Amino acid sequence: MPLKPATDKGNMHTTIQKAHVKEAPALCQLAGDTFYETFRPYNTEEDIQAYIKKAYDSQVISAQLANTE
Repeated sequence: MPLKPATDKGNMHTTIQKAHVKEAPALCQLAGDTFYETFRPYNTEEDIQAYIKKAYDSQVISAQLANTE
């Protein structure tokens, strides 16, 4: 589940929950977008797209989320 900001009397609270396999597509998109925005200035478009495709593939992330070790 994504981060949920909530307000309580003007204070902001954040809840972090463990992601589930069914959330893998959204997590892949967020991770890929974040990586792209952070590292794009330092890499070629070809290199960054290759890395994102490999590292943030839905099957890869799903397997990581399913690993309970």
